[in-house]
This record gives sequence, C-alpha cells and structure tokens, in this order.
Amino acid sequence: MFFSHLGKKNGTPTPKTSDVKRKVTKVKTRKPIVASVSKSPSPTKRASLSATKAAATTAPVSSSKPATPRKSRRKTPNIYQLSKSSLSEVDTEESERDVSSSLSTPGLYELVPRDIVCADFGSDKLAASIHITNASESGNLSMTDIYEAVSSDKSLSDRASVTALSCDFAEEYSLIKPKVPGEFEPVREILSVMEMTALHFVDQEAAEEIKHPVMDDCIMRRFRRAYEGGDLEGMKTSMKEFDVVVKKQRTEGALLANLKKLTAVPQDFAYFLLNQVYSRIVSPESKSLRDYKAFSNNVYGELMPPFMSTVFQKTDLQPDSVFVDLGSGVGNCTLQAALEVGCESWGCEVMTNASSLAEKQKIELYSRAKMFGIKTGDVHLVASSFVHNDEVHSAISRADVLLVNNYAFDGTLNAHLLDMFLDLKEGCKIVSLKSFVPVGHVISEHNIESPVNILKVQKLDFYSGSVSWTAAGGTYYISTVDRSAIKAFLSKGGY
Repeated sequence: MFFSHLGKKNGTPTPKTSDVKRKVTKVKTRKPIVASVSKSPSPTKRASLSATKAAATTAPVSSSKPATPRKSRRKTPNIYQLSKSSLSEVDTEESERDVSSSLSTPGLYELVPRDIVCADFGSDKLAASIHITNASESGNLSMTDIYEAVSSDKSLSDRASVTALSCDFAEEYSLIKPKVPGEFEPVREILSVMEMTALHFVDQEAAEEIKHPVMDDCIMRRFRRAYEGGDLEGMKTSMKEFDVVVKKQRTEGALLANLKKLTAVPQDFAYFLLNQVYSRIVSPESKSLRDYKAFSNNVYGELMPPFMSTVFQKTDLQPDSVFVDLGSGVGNCTLQAALEVGCESWGCEVMTNASSLAEKQKIELYSRAKMFGIKTGDVHLVASSFVHNDEVHSAISRADVLLVNNYAFDGTLNAHLLDMFLDLKEGCKIVSLKSFVPVGHVISEHNIESPVNILKVQKLDFYSGSVSWTAAGGTYYISTVDRSAIKAFLSKGGY
C-alpha cells in the first residue's frame, strides 16, 4: 500500500480511482484488453489563447477547474484499498461477489499500441534473470505481535508458492494474517494475483476456473473459504490448482497469445504491480525518508499513482516519449511512466536514502514485470543534484514531459530550474505544483531575457488523495514550452 507507513500528519489513505477524472475505454473482464489507437487531443490546444494576446504576452495562468464529480451508480474500484481491507467479512455469496469485483479493471488510456511482451518468454533464461524480494521476506512477518497463524494449531512458518505466468519461477508467501490494520496481507495479495491473472492474461475458460463471474465454485472462492475457516491445507490445495491452470495456459501458448493481443499494460494491473514493489522495498524502510529538514528543498513527498495517470493523459505521454522527473524521490513516478506508458523514463534524486530505494525499486519492478511476461520502458536513475548535471541536462533536452514537484523548492532552486528550461524543446510540457510564471506576467523590454517568456501555463485542480502530504485537494500547473510569444514581441519591437 503506497505511503501508508510514512506517518505524515494529515495523511490520507490511497485515493479511489473514481476521485480522478480520466478518459477510459469500457472493457469486458476475462478477455484480453486492447487499448484504443486514437490519441487524446493535446491539452495545450484546449488552453490556447487568442492570437492577439499571444503576440504580446506569455499566457496568463488559466484555470481549468473540473466540475465536481457526480456520484456514480457503480463505483470505480479502489485498487489500493484492497491491501488494507480485511478478509474476515461474513462468508456469504454476496460478500464473495463484492470482494471479487473490487479488482475489476478501470480501463485504459488511449495510447499508441506497443508490444508489451518481454524477451525470452517461457524460457529458463527468463527465470534466471528474475530477482525479487519474496513476499515471505517482506516486513515483519515473523513478529507474533503483528501477525498470527491462519490456524490456531499452526505456526508463522507455514508457506506456499505461487507460480509466475511467464516461466518456471515461483514466489513464496507466508500463509499468515495480520493482527494490526494496515500491515501487509499475504493472503490478500495472493487473491489479487489470481484476480489479475483471470482478468487480463488467460482465456475465458481458464479465467472462470480461477474467478467465476458470480463467484460460483472456483479457485478464488475455495481459497477464501479455506482461509476464513483456518484450513491451511485447503489454501495450499487451491494455490496448487491455480498453478496447474497457469502452467497449462503457458504450455498451450494461450498466455503468450493473450499477451500479444494486449497493446498496453492494463492500468489496474500497473497499480497492483507498483504496489507489490513498494510494499517490499519502501514500506520496510519508510522511517529513513523522514530524516530530512522540514521546509527545505529535500522535503519528501509523493504524487499518488491515479493522479500521475491523469498527468500522463493530459500531457499526452506516449510510448515513444521521454519522461523526466526532477526530484524523483523513491522513483514511483519514474517507474509508473515506464510501466504504464512504456516510455523512456528518467528520475533524478539528490537524497541518499530515497535514491537508494529508487534503485532497488527499479530492480524489483523489472523482475516482477517479467514474472507476468511484461516489458517496461527503459528506466534511468541519477543519484545526484540536477543542477549543473550533464547527464540530466542531456535527458531534459529530449524530454516531452518534465515533472517537477517544486512544492517545497526555494527561490534559488526554482531560478536554476527556469534557466534549465531554456534548453527544453518546443512543445515540452512541464508539470509542477507551483507555477513558474507569475500571475499577470507580461513580456516587456524590462524582462525580455526572462525564461518565463517561453512558457504558456495552464492551472488545473487535483482532488483529495492525489498527494501524500495532505488529505485536501489543490492545484497544479502544466506549462508548455512555446516561444511564439517572445518571437512575436521581438519581431514587433524591432529587436
């Protein structure tokens, strides 16, 4: 569960995906999902100014405040909340249906189709390249004050494995349950692995063996019943049944065929995989992220995945784009862009603890994506300051989308950033939490050399739960590099 262990004041649970407005394509479950080929219209076109104003000024901050979301008859599923919800609900068919449906797919963005299948699918070479932190090694699973055995006559050492979809590799899980709310739930994650497999990667017949549409007799139902009844052997039997289905689908070529039909990584699966990575790498080390001076350039805070998905859409980030995050923290946004969009993705972080965790998350993500047969975009992480950094400078000069979480940056650092923006290519979009263009800014002979003259900025709102440091909503900005206004001013003035 993202950021639930950071212990920030006014912290918020992971946001519901229904809180973030986005364009989606309706899909049916249990069948391979194919993303639409058409592109979203460019946000800059929607925010363009009249030709008269554009000739003399940079664009003033324009507001694009979304309407208050209407209540939907059918709630969009909250993927993150699954890791926090309890598995001890009353065991009825209705509760089974509620739990199983909570992972239904929210849809896909309109991305240019890409090949998402990793190299060496199904081979021993692929299995040998996978290096993960097993679920049985995560956190404090051996602590009796936090966890208890599934059955009263068993110990915390009971374990079982779940096979990878892509090759003969398996992840080991401790079959235990937490006493403390918010702790990692191995059984919940096993159910989620089964759910993702049924939704996206196997044929319909196999999907219904794993998760029946109305939760009639199926593997997930039997596994859940065994868990709630304290039947450890029954749980292991259901896990073996799942493995048999997966291996049969792999051997018969159905898994690879279904992966090839996918032209984008399903968004709910991307969130699930990112959560797996975070819970193993960052959550156990979250205390180290608090050891930074408050109100400094190094204050730690994160942008939540559903918010970043909205950013990807509004900036029209595509598989052939270059994404750069300056001040990337533990790498969440950088990794999300590489996984969800499949683009070349860069992150730069000066804080030692955060950059170290980012590198570990990168390795974990690569391996976990391979377990499902997924290929990500290339990830490049730079563990240093982005000021006067040649490697970062080279990356941002090619960037299509530049993310700068400048919420706590001081004036000096923001000034450095503005100087760096001069080397951005035309049309590059800069996403920030504070505007780089002062309200009412007008190009004049007194500020003719100011870097802000090349920016057109749009003001937008984000909803509650979009950032880790506050439960409230707020504003963010998308600035587009557009040199037409300053060129027009220079031409008009005869400079």
